[in-house]
Amino acid sequence: MSKYFILSLFLFISNSLYSQDYYGLTVGTVRSNFIGSDVPSLSEGKQNFSFGVFLDYYLGEDIFTFYEIQLTKVGARFSEEMPNTGLLTIDAELTQISVPILLRFSYSKQKIKPYFNFGAAPSYLFKNNTTITAVQFGREIDSKLFFDYQNRDINVDGILGIGFFYQRYIIDLKYYYGLRSIYQGDTPLVIRSNALQINFSMILNFDNKKSRYRPD
Repeated sequence: MSKYFILSLFLFISNSLYSQDYYGLTVGTVRSNFIGSDVPSLSEGKQNFSFGVFLDYYLGEDIFTFYEIQLTKVGARFSEEMPNTGLLTIDAELTQISVPILLRFSYSKQKIKPYFNFGAAPSYLFKNNTTITAVQFGREIDSKLFFDYQNRDINVDGILGIGFFYQRYIIDLKYYYGLRSIYQGDTPLVIRSNALQINFSMILNFDNKKSRYRPD
């Protein structure tokens, strides 16, 4: 799986070197949760953030490829009852380096241009701030007796999104759906990441004379 993440980074770097179109900065807010058959019923999502850089490359007839490198935090908090009045609580917070690769379709000739896009985002687990606690008979015990799973270092999400851009500014909404469990092992838990992201982006080289496309 790591080869796909490396390939995504290569595509981003190579397009940044040869692109004649636009690049910029992006910041966003992320509402994330976990889904899957092994997610306990006592589950709540988390509000986090993202920021990064992007490339918008014009293919023609209002079709673009969109590459991004972003630092994103996702997570959730969930609990599960254990035997003998016990409770297992997992407070997951994962910081990822994500590389969304999208195909974008614009469908307006007006100044405000709506669009939709889709694609995938390989990600690398940069930092894991997950805490796991197990309490039984009112005392904290070793949580590994009940939950001994490791997070994957490399994962991938499918993406669907809509948005609009006006001159150098872009606002969009993306839905991320985890395609693999966030845990690894011979029989990993079926728990996938699930996130809704709102981004605000700004084109830095808006006056690029080499571009074949003008967003104004």
